[in-house]
Amino acid sequence: MPRKKPTKPTPKKRARKTSAVAPKLNTSWHARFLDILGSTCNVTLAAKGAGIDRTSAYDHYKLLPDFAAKWDDAKEAAIEILEAEA
Repeated sequence: MPRKKPTKPTPKKRARKTSAVAPKLNTSWHARFLDILGSTCNVTLAAKGAGIDRTSAYDHYKLLPDFAAKWDDAKEAAIEILEAEA
Protein backbone atom coordinates (compact mmCIF):
# COMPACT_ATOMS: atom_id res chain seq x y z
CA MET A 1 0.00 0.00 0.00
CA PRO A 2 1.44 3.45 -0.95
CA ARG A 3 2.40 5.82 1.78
CA LYS A 4 0.55 9.12 2.13
CA LYS A 5 2.53 12.31 2.21
CA PRO A 6 2.09 14.35 5.35
CA THR A 7 -0.03 17.42 4.74
CA LYS A 8 1.14 20.88 5.61
CA PRO A 9 -1.05 22.88 7.94
CA THR A 10 -2.90 25.61 6.10
CA PRO A 11 -2.27 29.14 7.32
CA LYS A 12 -5.19 30.87 8.99
CA LYS A 13 -6.71 33.68 7.01
CA ARG A 14 -6.69 37.07 8.64
CA ALA A 15 -9.85 39.07 8.60
CA ARG A 16 -9.60 42.35 6.74
CA LYS A 17 -9.63 45.27 9.10
CA THR A 18 -10.86 47.85 6.62
CA SER A 19 -14.44 47.79 7.88
CA ALA A 20 -13.29 48.01 11.49
CA VAL A 21 -10.76 50.78 10.77
CA ALA A 22 -12.77 52.95 8.39
CA PRO A 23 -15.31 54.31 10.92
CA LYS A 24 -12.48 55.46 13.22
CA LEU A 25 -10.67 57.52 10.59
CA ASN A 26 -10.46 61.29 10.96
CA THR A 27 -12.07 62.66 7.82
CA SER A 28 -12.28 66.32 8.85
CA TRP A 29 -9.60 67.27 6.32
CA HIS A 30 -11.30 65.65 3.30
CA ALA A 31 -13.18 68.75 2.11
CA ARG A 32 -10.09 70.99 2.19
CA PHE A 33 -7.96 68.32 0.52
CA LEU A 34 -10.48 67.77 -2.28
CA ASP A 35 -10.90 71.51 -2.82
CA ILE A 36 -7.16 72.01 -3.31
CA LEU A 37 -6.79 68.83 -5.36
CA GLY A 38 -9.64 70.01 -7.60
CA SER A 39 -7.81 73.21 -8.43
CA THR A 40 -4.22 71.97 -8.62
CA CYS A 41 -4.33 68.24 -9.46
CA ASN A 42 -1.39 67.93 -7.05
CA VAL A 43 -1.69 65.47 -4.16
CA THR A 44 1.34 66.85 -2.33
CA LEU A 45 0.00 70.41 -2.33
CA ALA A 46 -3.49 69.25 -1.38
CA ALA A 47 -2.15 67.19 1.51
CA LYS A 48 -0.03 70.08 2.81
CA GLY A 49 -2.96 72.46 2.51
CA ALA A 50 -5.17 70.06 4.43
CA GLY A 51 -2.55 69.60 7.16
CA ILE A 52 -1.84 65.92 6.50
CA ASP A 53 0.84 63.85 4.82
CA ARG A 54 0.46 62.18 1.43
CA THR A 55 0.45 58.72 3.00
CA SER A 56 -2.69 59.51 4.98
CA ALA A 57 -4.39 60.75 1.84
CA TYR A 58 -3.55 57.58 -0.08
CA ASP A 59 -4.60 55.41 2.88
CA HIS A 60 -8.01 57.07 2.92
CA TYR A 61 -8.23 56.68 -0.85
CA LYS A 62 -7.72 52.93 -0.48
CA LEU A 63 -10.04 52.49 2.50
CA LEU A 64 -12.96 54.79 1.68
CA PRO A 65 -14.66 54.25 -1.70
CA ASP A 66 -16.74 57.46 -1.41
CA PHE A 67 -13.63 59.52 -0.78
CA ALA A 68 -11.87 57.79 -3.68
CA ALA A 69 -14.74 58.68 -6.01
CA LYS A 70 -14.63 62.34 -4.91
CA TRP A 71 -10.83 62.30 -5.34
CA ASP A 72 -11.20 61.03 -8.90
CA ASP A 73 -13.82 63.70 -9.64
CA ALA A 74 -11.54 66.42 -8.22
CA LYS A 75 -8.67 65.25 -10.40
CA GLU A 76 -10.87 65.30 -13.50
CA ALA A 77 -12.00 68.84 -12.68
CA ALA A 78 -8.39 69.96 -12.21
CA ILE A 79 -7.34 68.33 -15.47
CA GLU A 80 -10.08 70.20 -17.31
CA ILE A 81 -8.92 73.49 -15.77
CA LEU A 82 -5.31 72.80 -16.67
CA GLU A 83 -6.23 71.80 -20.23
CA ALA A 84 -8.22 75.00 -20.67
CA GLU A 85 -5.27 77.06 -19.48
CA ALA A 86 -2.93 75.28 -21.88
